[in-house]
Amino acid sequence: MDCAQPKPQTFENDAKPAMSSAAATFRAFAARLEEIDEKLIQAWQSLEQRAISANAYLSPHFALPALRNMDTDKTTMVVCVERQTGSDTTLAGVGIFERCAASREFPLPHLASYRSRHSFLSGLLVDREDTAAVMGAFFDFLTRPGADWHGVLFTDRIAEGPLAIAMEQAARERGFEWNENYRTQRAVLLPATAGENYLEVQLPAARRKDLRRRMRRLQDLGQVAWRARVGADVTADCVDRFVELEHMGWKESSGTSLRANPTDEIFFREMISSFRSNDKLFFTELVVNDKVVASTSNLVSGNAGFAFKLCWHPDYAKSAPGVLNEVELIRNAPELCRGLDYIDSGASEGSFMDELWSGRQQLTSGNFALTTVGKQAQRAVRQIRKLKNWLAVQACLAWTLIEPVVSSCAVACI
Repeated sequence: MDCAQPKPQTFENDAKPAMSSAAATFRAFAARLEEIDEKLIQAWQSLEQRAISANAYLSPHFALPALRNMDTDKTTMVVCVERQTGSDTTLAGVGIFERCAASREFPLPHLASYRSRHSFLSGLLVDREDTAAVMGAFFDFLTRPGADWHGVLFTDRIAEGPLAIAMEQAARERGFEWNENYRTQRAVLLPATAGENYLEVQLPAARRKDLRRRMRRLQDLGQVAWRARVGADVTADCVDRFVELEHMGWKESSGTSLRANPTDEIFFREMISSFRSNDKLFFTELVVNDKVVASTSNLVSGNAGFAFKLCWHPDYAKSAPGVLNEVELIRNAPELCRGLDYIDSGASEGSFMDELWSGRQQLTSGNFALTTVGKQAQRAVRQIRKLKNWLAVQACLAWTLIEPVVSSCAVACI
């Protein structure tokens, strides 16, 4: 198989770290979407590269197209934290929050960390040089006098690492605790450890044999090639092919493709264009006789990559082109993704990516109750959940006891 290699290019964290100062003060403020000007966007982009925990879904390249095109009906605010050192002002934190009514997740009015329907991670962007101070400023803003919300929810935020530690520490210092609803894990790839040897270790011999057989099936149809397109090489034609391919098969029939909803396709094209203009993007394509049969779109933020969408041609499904495309990415990741610490799969636990990518990222979902009433409501919710779980266990035990009797009666009636 021919492997068309991209021109040498690495994804380096090219922003200069901000200087920290003991004399610095921090101020948090909320901005509406229409108040975000080009100056703030530039500062946001710079912060994204300095963030202690990378998150492409909080990049202005992603969040602003999503808010403009898909979530105009939501009441959202962009909370910014500025560091003031003398006459110098630097953006040191960004969080996007949606105002929410009472719900099953939290029974009082609350905030939720923003997630579009195409976002696979929530959280905050926080400058690595002032993590604790910025996190404190966020919580001080969220609990300021006059706030009409009682808690803040995060769904699928990173559960471990310096950002998670700083967040929960700042909360505890102010009398708040993280109330975890559930935890999952997500497959990640470490490019530095990927390559041919990785595949030999990660995949059983039988699985490797099966993949070789599927590749030969493709090769029987013609010339097979794999290629990666980086930054400006992701042309309009490349994006058009991706959108068309993603609209085929089960996504078309289920109405979940980008093209199925016009605003989703507009968002995707605008978002891709923004990442591309900053060389923070790469696509991979598996090609048979110059026809793309599988493609992936991947975003870059800070020191990490984020697998966004993948698609394959349903006419070639027996050859598993989507899996073969991912295998080729693994094979070429040490060179293609040099400079990235990891790539987040964006996949649900239990997906086929668990087999291919051995790394795991722990994600947590839950809330911080921020008021006395909110804490009381959260305690009540926990007690109700415990009661429901207890009742479910008792029901199972009761069925275990009566099932033999029911079965005996059924046999006797036959």
